[in-house]
Amino acid sequence: MRTRITPTASTVEPNIRRIAEVGACDVGYSFVALSRQESRGGQCVSNVGEIYEAACLARSLGCRYLEVKSELTPDHHLESWSSQFSSELASELDRCDRLVSETFEVLVSQSLLDYFTTESAQPKSYVTCAVTRLRTLITPTGMYPCAYHRGKERFRLADLSESSLRDAWIGADLSLVDPSVDCDFHCSRHGQNVWIHGGDESVERGGKPDFFL
Repeated sequence: MRTRITPTASTVEPNIRRIAEVGACDVGYSFVALSRQESRGGQCVSNVGEIYEAACLARSLGCRYLEVKSELTPDHHLESWSSQFSSELASELDRCDRLVSETFEVLVSQSLLDYFTTESAQPKSYVTCAVTRLRTLITPTGMYPCAYHRGKERFRLADLSESSLRDAWIGADLSLVDPSVDCDFHCSRHGQNVWIHGGDESVERGGKPDFFL
């Protein structure tokens, strides 16, 4: 009988420190900015005030980076934030700038940057996704063009219990996704698609070109 071990700060933090000390790879972790209403009609609370503290912890553990991500709705749209939390979020990110050095950086996800600059809706004019072959997802239930369409039977490219990975990959029809129709949600790869398709939209993050597809 296998015993399930639930990770806690007392086990995770020392492990992060040990991995960072080995120096075989860059170590970091993500912070998801969340807001919740405590109860129906109750006070809305958020963890955005903990971002700076999380960055301090990451640096003290020897991490190379902390990535701050935005919460999304279950259907992958940007979560709406109150003006109070929006202001606090911007303030926390400004404080994090003081921690940046040659060995540590605070990364802000594209979805969080988009929260400050775009509407929740993200219409797309292109009809093919140029990123699917780089983001193809393999799961126990099948192979899908990306994580956003995981579990949707219409977009299942192959059943790996019935075919080899090689055959599934060669035979995958990634053109079945039409972003202008199938992807009205907020896609973190939209900027890359616009750039690849020849649009003018910036794919920069933090002033530096971000070509991680």
